[in-house]
Amino acid sequence: MLEEVRNSLTLWNGILTLPIVGFLAIFIASIYVWRRSGSTYSLMMRLWHVLHGKHECKDPVIGEFLEEQEALFQFRFFTGVRARTKHKAKQLIEWTRANNESMGHVAACGAYFDIEEVRLTENPPKNGHLAGRFVLCVILAAICLILIVGIVQGRALTQVKKTGTLFLAAEANAMPLWGQGRITPEECKANVFTNSGFSAEDGKVVCSLFNSSGLGAYLRETVLAQRLLGLVLLAEFLWFLWAIYVWMRQGMNAKSMSARLRSRHEEVSLALVETDSDQPSPQHRNSNPTTGKAAAGEPVNCSALPRRTDSPQHSS
Repeated sequence: MLEEVRNSLTLWNGILTLPIVGFLAIFIASIYVWRRSGSTYSLMMRLWHVLHGKHECKDPVIGEFLEEQEALFQFRFFTGVRARTKHKAKQLIEWTRANNESMGHVAACGAYFDIEEVRLTENPPKNGHLAGRFVLCVILAAICLILIVGIVQGRALTQVKKTGTLFLAAEANAMPLWGQGRITPEECKANVFTNSGFSAEDGKVVCSLFNSSGLGAYLRETVLAQRLLGLVLLAEFLWFLWAIYVWMRQGMNAKSMSARLRSRHEEVSLALVETDSDQPSPQHRNSNPTTGKAAAGEPVNCSALPRRTDSPQHSS
């Protein structure tokens, strides 16, 4: 009888799991679409189609407006660039084509690309600022790693109030947080603290903890509370780490795009200078290349002819 009840409960749990997982998947996908496109328009449109069917709007003005909105939010979702209007989206497309850049690189620059002005900001981050963000990421990553180790290990972090000594306690032994050595209940009975890493005063406090009743329940409750606190802190530091990392990557992408645009501008300027130098001047264009004389049928530049300096002689 008990086995049948267990089987039915297991089956019931399995039946409930499928719709819950499906609902969570739809919810997470909806959140992603909303964050990516910056609007709930697509979600509302899908809900409208579910409730009223896919009927086209009979009003031509409203129908055209809805099509423009749908195209705009499709652009936002597929590119990650939150253009304010359809006109801005077209300007961004023209800018990427004119400057040989991809829309993905524009999105990767984040706040360093002004979508309204359709240009890269004039002051990309300097190398020193990027290095500082990298160091901050390393520090946050180290803190997250320490929190993960603290959550995984099954010891309670405890402190001696009088001396402030921190140690990790378990039912089998206790070890100082900073330093080497450990102390066991057997060593407490022998009153030996030479290789424990604790002072004599701290060792007596630790031994009193081992001799107290209900040590196992106290340690389990303490470990559970510290794990919950560690998970909260880990989530916060992971969020900060991700935000700083994205900030650093946006700065690096903006700096790279600025270098590419500057290089293309210099290439275009050099090509224009070479083109101007290859074109002959107006004076050389109207003269023979070898003699400098005007070609047949071309007007003569009188200002270029030599002038007579001697006056004519009058006959007496």
